Parts: sequence; C-alpha cells; structure tokens
Amino acid sequence: MQLWKIIHSSVCGKTHILENIPNQDAIAVFPKVPDLINPPFICSIADGHGGKKYCFSDVGSSFAVKCANSVIFESVFNGEWNLDSINNQIIRESIGKKIVEEWKREVMNHYIHNAPYSLIVEKQPVKYSLPINEYSAYKMYGSTLISFFLYNDFLVILQLGDGDVLILFDDDKVVNPLIKSDELIANVTFSLSLPAAWKNFNIKVISLGNKNGEYYPPISCILVSTDGYSNSFSEYNGFMKVILDIREEVLSHPNGVIAGIDDINEMLPEWLNETSSQGSGDDISLVIACNVNCLESLKKIRNGSYE
Repeated sequence: MQLWKIIHSSVCGKTHILENIPNQDAIAVFPKVPDLINPPFICSIADGHGGKKYCFSDVGSSFAVKCANSVIFESVFNGEWNLDSINNQIIRESIGKKIVEEWKREVMNHYIHNAPYSLIVEKQPVKYSLPINEYSAYKMYGSTLISFFLYNDFLVILQLGDGDVLILFDDDKVVNPLIKSDELIANVTFSLSLPAAWKNFNIKVISLGNKNGEYYPPISCILVSTDGYSNSFSEYNGFMKVILDIREEVLSHPNGVIAGIDDINEMLPEWLNETSSQGSGDDISLVIACNVNCLESLKKIRNGSYE
C-alpha cells in the first residue's frame, strides 16, 4: 500500500497586504485529512487575476478549486474510468469542460445574488451598460487553475493558465511535465473566464510504472504552486531546486520522514511570506505531495540500512 502525506499553505502577497487586497489564491485537497492517506486523492490550486477589473477574483479562485475537485471526484473516483484507454483530448472534453461549466454556474449565481450594479460601479472602473453582458461578469471572477490527482497508478495533471508543477523522482531528476503554451507571453495567461476556456487545458497523464511503453521511476514529491512562487526567483532553475531542498530537509530529519514533513508544514507560511516579501510580492499558494514509502526507502539507502 502506497502512503502519501500532503501539506499546503497559501499566503497573501506583500503588495496585496500594503494595498489592503485579499489573498486571491485558493487551495482544495480531497480527502481533507491531515495525516497519511492512501490514493486516490485530488489537489487543486487557483490564482485569481490581479487588477481592479477582476474585482471578485478571490471568489472566482475559491469556486475554481471547489468545482475542480467535485468534478474530478464525480467523473473519475465515483465513475467507471479506465485511464489506460483515456487520452488527453477525452480528459479535456469531459473533466475540463465540466469544470468550466460548473465554475461558470457558481460565478453567475454569486454575481446575481451578491454583485448589484451599485457595487460593480464602486469596485469596477470599467463602464458597463445595463444589463452587463455574461462574459464581463465572468471576467470579474477570472482565475487560473491547476489540478492533479493520483488514481489507479496514474498521475493526471490539468492546468489552465500559469503556475508551476514540479515532479521529483527518486533518481533526483526534477521535471516540469507541462509545456508552456506559445500563446502565453509575459503576464498573459489563460483564464476560466474565457469563452470555451476548457479548450486551453494543458494535460499530462503519467503512469506510475512501466505502462504503455513509458517508464517513470518512483515519484518522491510533487510540488504545485501559483506563479507568485516561481516569479520570486531570478532564475527558474533556482525555483526548481526548491523541491530538492525540501526533500533534503525531510530525509535529514533525525526523527524520520513523517516528522520531517510535519516540520516543513509548520514552516511553510513563514517561508512563503518571506519569499513573497523578498521576491514577487504576489500571493503564493503551494501544495506538496510526499510519497512516504519512497522517501523512507531513500532514507534507508542513505543510512546504509536498506535490505
């Protein structure tokens, strides 16, 4: 039985604190347990767009992670999926499209009940004529989304917009499995608010073992973060080294792997606040999924006690 421990934190960026803007990131993990879990599990993070024209993006990001986890649970965990025969386009058209549809339903319901025109005028400098058009309403809640889930020996990652996914294998190789779209230049990003947003999902399916002609060594850690984290580093290689540093902290803990993960979890808010303050100034959200079995095996090898 494979055991994992998931830790996460989300902090408001320094610039947002100074401007009295709420944290526009969101995180959701299923199942909601603080201890060891046996897959399947789902993790989602979202980053609401900055700027006054996205005045409800903190709400939009919270809807994003809620809808993503709900759709994945109902479509995959509670369904009859066989990932051996599923390709990226099918995932995009089923899971991705359903996430966007659910998000837009949540947004429109919130908008109708909580965003009267007087409030929009107060918070939103753009002049809209009444009635406001549907796309303009969605835009106010604009958000990116990254979801990943582990199910039946498959790791599935869905990304819409910016943010980062790092996978650390037990052979010390760190990879970002998702190739950034050529359409995303500078601060441009895909958003859940766009028409047909589901078509922009970037998807990667990784088989945990030798399947379909692909072989991946065991995964020791998965790190997913909003772009406020990687943007705090002068070079992307410096950001990629973070996951190696975290694993080193865990493996070197005198009281074992689980105690090391718990210590990292306690320090995460302080680390992220310092990173934002000295770096991007943006909100930072971070999820780290640790393969406890893999890490304990690595620790035994390091200590010369592996049998």
